[in-house]
Amino acid sequence: MYAILALIACLGVSLAAQCCVPPQWTSQASFLTTVVRNGKPYYNRGTLLMAYDAVRHRIGQYEHVELNSAANTLDIGVLLDFTANRKWVINSKTGKCYTMPLNRKLDDFIGCVSENATLVGSQDSVGFAPNVLRLNTYSMDGPGLREYASFTSDACVPVGDTVRGTIDGSECSPLLRELSAFDWFRV
Repeated sequence: MYAILALIACLGVSLAAQCCVPPQWTSQASFLTTVVRNGKPYYNRGTLLMAYDAVRHRIGQYEHVELNSAANTLDIGVLLDFTANRKWVINSKTGKCYTMPLNRKLDDFIGCVSENATLVGSQDSVGFAPNVLRLNTYSMDGPGLREYASFTSDACVPVGDTVRGTIDGSECSPLLRELSAFDWFRV
């Protein structure tokens, strides 16, 4: 019995390691979260523009965020360049740009689902016949949170991502059809 469970667990890890995203892609996403502070709920919402370039080892993200039920807004651009080992963060409202070490090796630039991910859904689908997208969904754990990420089952194209848990602090986290996807960010 334990051998069968171990075999199933190894198969799940093996399947997760085989899912690698295309070398270049862009994406748009939105999010909505609720924070309860002193018994009062506040929403945070925003939109993301993402560009992933495995050829040049760069990840870019532009994010517009409304915080505290739109009392405050934030427009931030982030560029991670694994070849230069640099991270640039620009606040579009103030025009301030911050440059800092990325503290990552080129080997850290991986476009594949983590080997410790668990395949939790292989029969997921989005859409209606005949335009149905078949998805594989993986569960990955991090400090204080769990992430569920869905990719197309045939080409491993990222489709959706849900993060549940508590994140202390805030760090921009990124995700190309063409290089012009980086035009919004001039370094």
